[in-house]
Amino acid sequence: MPQTVIKRTSSRQEINPETKKFEERLLQEKRSLADERDRIRRRTAEVEGSLPNEDAGEDEGTVDLSNSLMAKEIDISVNESLEDTIQDIDMALRKIHEGTYGICDICEGKIAKARLEALPHATLCLKCQSLVEGF
Repeated sequence: MPQTVIKRTSSRQEINPETKKFEERLLQEKRSLADERDRIRRRTAEVEGSLPNEDAGEDEGTVDLSNSLMAKEIDISVNESLEDTIQDIDMALRKIHEGTYGICDICEGKIAKARLEALPHATLCLKCQSLVEGF
């Protein structure tokens, strides 16, 4: 009796070599941003644990508290920006595996290679990006 060979088909699209390079860049950038995000989170936790006592009533303590709070706010803002970029990278990686990487989300035209080289997680062509930003 002949054996039946069942081939598993992957739901992932075959990735061409050029797109594979973009995937590698995106993964590297994601790791780098995640490392930076983790450093900021640790630093924010350290700052929270060492905030000067605002009840001390001393001018120096107030200045230190103000500086610490400002640094914490900056870290929170940078962390949010990093999170947004990581989400954009995740979206680009999904598009690679869906076979839609390099296709504008709005007009469905091709995103210029130069744009992808400059911003590999771009999901809009320059024209549509300008429209979204109101330029």
